[in-house]
Amino acid sequence: MAIAKYFSKDLLAINQLINSSQDSLEKILSSTKVGIGFDKNGAETKEGAFALDLITRLLARLYPNLSIIDLSKSNGKKVSALHKLAKNINSNIGLTDTLDDLDVLIVAGQTNKKPKIKGKLLFIGSDNWIGNFSLNGTISFGDSNNPFGPGVAACIGAANLFRVVFHEFFQDKGLDKNLTFSPLTCSIDDSIHNPKLKSVDLKDVSIVGIGAIGNGAIWALSKLENLTGSLNLIDSEKVSISNLQRYVMFDENDIEQKKVEVALKKFSSPKLKVNLHFGNWSSYLKERGDYNVHVVGVAIDNKKDRIGIQSSLPRKIINSYTEANLLGISRHNEFGVTACLACGYIPTQQERNYISEVAENCNIPQYVNLVKDYLNLDIPVETPRIQNTGSILDVIAQANTIQRGELDQFHGKKISQFYSEFVCGGISLSLSNSSRISNVDAPLAFQSAMAGILLAAEIIIDAGGYRNSPIKQVTHIHPLNIFNKNNPFNHQLKRDDTGRCVCSDNVFINQYKAKWQETQTTI
Repeated sequence: MAIAKYFSKDLLAINQLINSSQDSLEKILSSTKVGIGFDKNGAETKEGAFALDLITRLLARLYPNLSIIDLSKSNGKKVSALHKLAKNINSNIGLTDTLDDLDVLIVAGQTNKKPKIKGKLLFIGSDNWIGNFSLNGTISFGDSNNPFGPGVAACIGAANLFRVVFHEFFQDKGLDKNLTFSPLTCSIDDSIHNPKLKSVDLKDVSIVGIGAIGNGAIWALSKLENLTGSLNLIDSEKVSISNLQRYVMFDENDIEQKKVEVALKKFSSPKLKVNLHFGNWSSYLKERGDYNVHVVGVAIDNKKDRIGIQSSLPRKIINSYTEANLLGISRHNEFGVTACLACGYIPTQQERNYISEVAENCNIPQYVNLVKDYLNLDIPVETPRIQNTGSILDVIAQANTIQRGELDQFHGKKISQFYSEFVCGGISLSLSNSSRISNVDAPLAFQSAMAGILLAAEIIIDAGGYRNSPIKQVTHIHPLNIFNKNNPFNHQLKRDDTGRCVCSDNVFINQYKAKWQETQTTI
């Protein structure tokens, strides 16, 4: 079986949706053959090339057997290039280029003849900003330089493919039929404003977090050839192997490199200045030397940092996030008037601290003080701390019925790094062969990629003035549900009414007005 080296993280993500055993999930994946097919329209148009790139990046991370087929028989080099891309993402993947025995095939672009396979056919295409999906027949790609339509088409195609593969668990959800979706309206309205994408001056945009969502944003922004201005990328971490489960722009060659430096390599727009900061938001502001940040794209995963970003009073904030079967975008440009970013993250009850979170998710809730010791003393996890018991690794092994030797791979690591890989990376689930679901978010790759693409789209829409009518402040999409009039769900965010949010403080409101009074606009 050719499962990815980071399959434990895939397992964690799937297990949050499907509470089944590791063996049964592996059996489904190993026995399913999925494919990507394309004709000349898919191979030779810009939008087709964007979609083929992304759908390969999405599928290669999860499915151990992937067939990539040139239906035109005239673009063999394209197959070779996509095979190479898939192999870099998952060196264990099994690759073919035939239609034989396929259970599901995504057909990218228009073809003269529907391919015949024993399983299900899914069709994707795009027209500029609009992503298209169908069960009925092939859809063409346009030849614009806009990555947003083909990007969302690839994500919607991957979401439907996931439902086909795991259909026995999604019988109540079904598949999308004929679907159009545009980031401009964040709706399935087919009377869509669809302007041509021209050169865009970003002026001063900062993206905080080059994680899974940030990768989706980088994928889209790096495809745009006519960007100018400054793009500031901020992240304090290096790439780990478990990241590859859903970081669509990164592959196995990027492990242990700084995320911001890997992201930088993806950009080629000659007039765009990409600045890197290896650190957090606070250190970025310190290095920058001012708080006059115009637009911030938020792609991080914790509440505290989001409140901190809002407290620094950027002119506009676009926030993107994922939860189990949910991706969301919120837009914040009227501080003191509508809900600010912090409004959505003001705690309403006492929340679990990090030490308790580590102890509980490692299945050792009674050892909170032990976790605290390892954190405060900054010692490796194999260092003995308990008389007659040993190290925290020994305690965790016993609590999770894991052979102690299985945890030797973590020797030399500190507790935070161990936790990130053991629990957040899904290794605990894999080693213990348990279906116990940790309280850790682990979305699927197509969720995070689409959240990032929508974040990037909002940045471009704002900078280029592409939206011709207002949109509600928040967009929620349930990617494993059928798209309909209620999905996506566009709605207003309620302002915090406890009086504890920064947007209720006149000092902050007056400071915001003083900074941005002359440039206040509407997203």
